[in-house]
Amino acid sequence: MLKIRATLPIAALQGDMLQLMKEHDVLVVCGETGSGKTTQVPQFILDDMIESGNGAYCNIVCTQPRRIAAISVAERVADERCEPSPGSDGSLIGYQVRLDSARNEKTRLLFCTTGILLRKLMGDQSLSSITHIIVDEVHERSLLGDFLLIVLKNIIEKQSTKSSGKLKIILMSATVDSSLFSRYFSNCPVVTAEGRTHPVTSYFLEDIYDQLEYRLASDSPASLTNGIFPKRQRDVVTNNRGKKNLVLSAWGDESLLSEEHVNPYFVPSYYQLYSEQTQQNMKRLNEDVIDYDLLEDLICFIDETCDEGAILVFLPGMSEINCLHDKLVASCQFGGPSSEWVIPLHSSVASSEQKRVFLRPPGNIRKVVIATNIAETSITIDDVIYVIDCGKHKENRYNPQKVWFLSYLL
Repeated sequence: MLKIRATLPIAALQGDMLQLMKEHDVLVVCGETGSGKTTQVPQFILDDMIESGNGAYCNIVCTQPRRIAAISVAERVADERCEPSPGSDGSLIGYQVRLDSARNEKTRLLFCTTGILLRKLMGDQSLSSITHIIVDEVHERSLLGDFLLIVLKNIIEKQSTKSSGKLKIILMSATVDSSLFSRYFSNCPVVTAEGRTHPVTSYFLEDIYDQLEYRLASDSPASLTNGIFPKRQRDVVTNNRGKKNLVLSAWGDESLLSEEHVNPYFVPSYYQLYSEQTQQNMKRLNEDVIDYDLLEDLICFIDETCDEGAILVFLPGMSEINCLHDKLVASCQFGGPSSEWVIPLHSSVASSEQKRVFLRPPGNIRKVVIATNIAETSITIDDVIYVIDCGKHKENRYNPQKVWFLSYLL
């Protein structure tokens, strides 16, 4: 495990970071994906405090934006240090999230959500019992995260007259715009670590259409031709045009149903190298709707034709996750024992259930994780090889006319 830690890009900057932390109260660590900053930087500080004889006084708090990140990182760090599980006797690592906690009086490195630290501020406004605060994924700029930065800046300004016992703050970001946080904290130093990436092959929607030989049905919710009949005419067809459309649909000539129902983003010259069916799919595609039939076919195709490895599917919300989950477990391919390894992952899932995404399935079963953007950062699911992104996300936007926030699918 020590050899693996030494190969991470962040390891080469350990000495520089520790020296800068001794000279400054705030440090920004900018590390690309795969640099190891989330698991290694807290350990650098802990080991340095122990070696300097201050281990008994050390109290490091590392915030994570999500519960699953705080728990999984704590377990990973404990494993790297060959310690028992977080919160156990003999372990210096712990975690605390909403409705779940694993810590004791010997815990020296605590991983928690941002809300937990803010709640602690209610009882200890100066955070005098904490020696180091590490704010991970600071670039995500959440409401709680930004409020925490305001509070931390006020604490740093108040302790400027102190000569010892100062709170140290480390901001960790994966974005290149680390100078924004540096300027906010009086031009504090920035340390940048390179990432460690792997070769990735990208396939776009038209490539998937071609490879699956997929045909977008006219009655699919993802088709612009879906619902061209008025509701009052769907049960009984009374006019000649309705009869003609019904006959054409029976013959499979959906392309003749309505020429005005065309994807406004469709540019024919972009798809000349693709099959005629793919061009028709792109022409009739409703880009505001998620095609669950296509997602199901694609997941089954990967399961049948590709090498082993878990599949990670990104969807915008819980209702979309449940919809795809129900379709998969009802299918022949992922029904029965395989259905236990079709795992939903979102903020409403209990912490004990969220941990299942890190387990490996039996050799003859493919694991499928259906997640929101909770799985985009902070956590690593080691066996994921295939990633499917629907290209949609939910965003809260303020409506000045109704004076409230609404959730939009973008």
